[in-house]
Amino acid sequence: MELTAHQAYRKAIRYCLAITLSLLLPLANSCKKENTRPAQEEKEFTDGVSVDNREVSTYQLVTLSASGDLKIKYAGTFGNTPVEVFKTSDTTLAVFVPEEAQGEHFLKFELATIKFQVQPVQTDEDPDEFIANFAKGFDADTEALGGTTEAELADREELLAFKQGIMETWGKMSASDRRQTHMFYTANKGQVSELIRQLNDAMAIGVAAMQQLRAQPVMALGDAGTVASANTDSPFGCPTGRLKDFHDCLGKHLGESMSLLNGQLRGFTRYVLMAGAVGGTALSLSALGPFALGITAVGMALPIGMATYILLAEIAPTTLRLVRTLIMYLGTPWVFVVERRNANATKEYPYDRYAEVDVDAFLRTVEETDSDVTPNTGGFINALKELKPTWDKFKGLFKELPGFTPKKEAVELDGAEISVSDISNPNVAYVGQSGNKIKFRSLSQAEETFTYRIHASKEGFTESVELSGVIVLPAFELTGRWRLNYYTDDTRTNLGQSNLIDFGNGADDLGWPVSHTYEDGNVEYYDRSNAQFTFNQSFYAAGMTLVLTHNYWNIRYHFKYDPEHPNRLIGESIGLSNNGFNMDLVKQ
Repeated sequence: MELTAHQAYRKAIRYCLAITLSLLLPLANSCKKENTRPAQEEKEFTDGVSVDNREVSTYQLVTLSASGDLKIKYAGTFGNTPVEVFKTSDTTLAVFVPEEAQGEHFLKFELATIKFQVQPVQTDEDPDEFIANFAKGFDADTEALGGTTEAELADREELLAFKQGIMETWGKMSASDRRQTHMFYTANKGQVSELIRQLNDAMAIGVAAMQQLRAQPVMALGDAGTVASANTDSPFGCPTGRLKDFHDCLGKHLGESMSLLNGQLRGFTRYVLMAGAVGGTALSLSALGPFALGITAVGMALPIGMATYILLAEIAPTTLRLVRTLIMYLGTPWVFVVERRNANATKEYPYDRYAEVDVDAFLRTVEETDSDVTPNTGGFINALKELKPTWDKFKGLFKELPGFTPKKEAVELDGAEISVSDISNPNVAYVGQSGNKIKFRSLSQAEETFTYRIHASKEGFTESVELSGVIVLPAFELTGRWRLNYYTDDTRTNLGQSNLIDFGNGADDLGWPVSHTYEDGNVEYYDRSNAQFTFNQSFYAAGMTLVLTHNYWNIRYHFKYDPEHPNRLIGESIGLSNNGFNMDLVKQ
């Protein structure tokens, strides 16, 4: 059948289109293949931002270190979930890992793209079991604090009020908020649990040590005879033999505990700021904080805030134990010091005679400037200083840290604890000591001035101070009535005769005989009208010698003066081997 002209035209058009399509389709497919590329892998980048740990769990607070002029917050994503990254300090940012992010995900925001490996938070408890176990543990920790004073009992009541606020707010929360609180707590409790364990161990050392110190006042006074000689170690690891060693050890533990706590509390500060930023409300760090949170918090602020309060509540009893230990440590005198008794005076030392050491000795409390009083005291002082500004951010909840408390107690020094050195004058010799008294001698037998250094050792400390002294030659004279005894033996036990002599007011007066007792016991009395002889006296300080001159016979008798025994002067022997005698003078 022949085609009409119109039909033939349409057939030709279809044929041309078919040919055209057959030519274009391969080209189109070729272009499609050339333009198809595999999805590019996400690349990390940071702009002065870093993170210590990339393996995290859902609900965990992640802290980023950052530099530069940071914004208050940044919008971003964690995986496919929108998040906000908040500034928590001049050098840190923080973000919570959302529940939806599990596996490998990127945190992306203006400053960085960082890859994390995210695991779901794991817990074996349901929320109600969790809060019940928290309350039980808190009550046990608070009860273990003990306390008998009004202040100690008040501290415990404040902690219990804080817990009560948590429990009442929990009771009003929805099941979803309870669950999320539990998740936030579980994800962030690891470091807190380790902190509590380490702090409790350290505080157990401190509390046990200070309790032993209180129970042993002998040790507190530094009785070397009963304590230092034992030199044993206590069950808690600090040597109890000497106060210096004991408090150095305790200061080391306390310093390490405060440094550990400081680091953790700084992390908590970021956590608290983050919790407030997420919900747009600041957390009140006081005993009433949980009550206020339950009234004002909305959205995520409630579970994040509650988790924060529960974590803080677990630390609170330990912080109170730390405060109590610090109060005892800072309030107990244990640092040994010696001070000049008379700051600008020159001590007079009688010639060849013992005199008290011119220093006072004390045990005092540790002071802020005692950085080198023991090897670990400086670390303790620095840790306390560094902890205070962080601690003060929580002072509405934690009891205020104690400060340095000036206090000192006088202690006695015995001879074994005293030594002398560095005598400046070669004409002065150190003779020795008797108890807490020392003796110097003038080698020139004249008055001598000098300086010297006295060293005092006690409880592991050795302190020294420079003093000035003068050896003073004694002045002595016979006054009143004295008995002059004549003995016929070397031991001065066989009394032959004696004279009772009145020396009046001293060396300017003659010595007049009052009576003479003979060997047979008969006594002859005199008055100044019939006295046949008198005596003159002279004292020679350099030789410590008193000379009596018998004015009738013109004989001189020599007597040795002993400042320690001034009421009896031992005389020389006068021809004892040839029917002579020994003498002494005895004050009547």
